[in-house]
Amino acid sequence: MASSSARFAHISPEEFKDKNLCSKKTKNATTFSMNILVEFLKDRGYNEDVTTYSKVELSQALEDFYCNVRTKNGELYKKNSLLNIRQGISRFLKSNESTIDIINDSEFTKAKSCFSSLLRKTRAEGKGSVDHHPAISVEDLQKLYNHELVFNMATPEGLLNKVMFEVMLYFCRRGQENLHNLKITDFAIEHVNGQQCVKKITTELSQNHQGTTNENEGTGALMFSTGTIRCPVILFEKYLSKRNKTSPRLFLHPKQSFTDEDEVWYRNEPIDVNAVKKFMKKLLKICRFVQGIHKSLHSIHYYHGSEPYYANYIHTIGRISSQDFTLHTTEKKVRYF
Repeated sequence: MASSSARFAHISPEEFKDKNLCSKKTKNATTFSMNILVEFLKDRGYNEDVTTYSKVELSQALEDFYCNVRTKNGELYKKNSLLNIRQGISRFLKSNESTIDIINDSEFTKAKSCFSSLLRKTRAEGKGSVDHHPAISVEDLQKLYNHELVFNMATPEGLLNKVMFEVMLYFCRRGQENLHNLKITDFAIEHVNGQQCVKKITTELSQNHQGTTNENEGTGALMFSTGTIRCPVILFEKYLSKRNKTSPRLFLHPKQSFTDEDEVWYRNEPIDVNAVKKFMKKLLKICRFVQGIHKSLHSIHYYHGSEPYYANYIHTIGRISSQDFTLHTTEKKVRYF
């Protein structure tokens, strides 16, 4: 029965699940997995429409597939790639309303055994590990924080650079992913154990986090105040105060020109995904990083999993005295670099 109420949406369950439970990357990964499987089935002379297979037929085809799947160069896939391929095939079947579960159904015991053997083979050939992007080095952190322009808190661009970098450093689980979509309502400034801090209060969808678990972002990383000229919390607050309040998005493009007295330093123009991708390249060009970490913004986040020395360095630079740090502003009205 059609509804005339403007209160409720008109979306079918299938459309809702398709739009909200599958990110673009997930859909691409599913397509990638099925392209490999279909190409293999075609090469072997099998029926290419897996939705018509019985459980026994599909299990037999997957046994052959797992034993013989290779990259275009004829090499074994890495462990993580194989897991993603199998997961992609499973997603495809479920998205086509198939009752077949290639991971848990008992009919796929032999296929699962072949898959386990394949994973052992990848480990034996040195393809079982995950290649993470190199973490940002202490030397590169020093170049960033000591550069006269990059994190110059007296300019819109420098302030934006510092806040964006530290948001990635403390909160973003996958580097640049979803950074451009962050809103001011995603964060709160609170007190924990008597110390002021910035806290992320929402959970974003990412490639590895699709909102299907009870994640509480607020129990994760906290960005604490240091009470100094480089204090990340004080400068986060300053950035919020200088934002164009018309936009709900956190990161906005800086104005071409400004004065210290201007209430607004940023245009009503959110930074898009392309600008985010160029962010580290811009910092690299200015600072000439030691490790070419411009290849991926994931390198910023990976500092969390590195030696405690990183955290100590962040703490140290946060407490640098005002006498040791000079804001480089050549005139009252300047253009951002």
